[in-house]
Amino acid sequence: MARQNKREIERQKAETHKKQLELSKARRRAGGELVAPEPEMEVKPSILIYCEGRNTEPSYFNQFKVSSAIVKAYGEGKNTLSLVEAAKKISDDASDRGKPFDQVWCVFDADPKPDNPKQLENFNAAVKQSEAYGFGTAYSNQAFEYWLVLHFEDHQGAAMPRTDYDPKLNKYLAPYGVTYDGKGTKKVGKDMFAILFEVIGHDEKGNPITRCKQATARSKRNYDNAGDHTNPGKEESSTRVHELVTELQKYT
Repeated sequence: MARQNKREIERQKAETHKKQLELSKARRRAGGELVAPEPEMEVKPSILIYCEGRNTEPSYFNQFKVSSAIVKAYGEGKNTLSLVEAAKKISDDASDRGKPFDQVWCVFDADPKPDNPKQLENFNAAVKQSEAYGFGTAYSNQAFEYWLVLHFEDHQGAAMPRTDYDPKLNKYLAPYGVTYDGKGTKKVGKDMFAILFEVIGHDEKGNPITRCKQATARSKRNYDNAGDHTNPGKEESSTRVHELVTELQKYT
């Protein structure tokens, strides 16, 4: 009973305080005094990054220190057309709940498979459909790891078997005592992520150049030189991950 009385007393005090504040505001308005506006809550843009891989891509994108946007990056093991359609459903469901995403990005690979004669057709169709939906399309040909290789190697865009990615990455990471488990967890750990953004020099104006900035320039050059992009499944090696990375960096 004592506890109930105490709660009732506190409730009455809160009500009295609220009424006093309202009365005070009314008096200031009546007297022509300026009333400070109520602070508005900042509405951050929301970005969905739907990935083919369950580990590599989400572990990479979720490490970006994005402060002025809400980013959700994950993967469910889907690929090409099934991935794009799943992203569309997630986007539509969010809109139906009144919380639409401001941006949707699809991240998937060409991943050539000799035993799948429709692989090229499906990949090209996925790129076309993703763009038709207005989604960002950060594909890689052959795989996402090619984007990581470009942080260390000035590859000019010729064909590179995906079996070369892991050995190359681990050769470059070895001096740091870091490894990339491309046949196991396939995760980009925090140590590896830090290396990808290491400052490796400065431009003529003294601005720092990171490995990521270097990879972005190489990736953009290779993509621009790959062709007319009407048949992206044939444009090996190329990637558009740099477009998504550049977008995320606007919100860091």
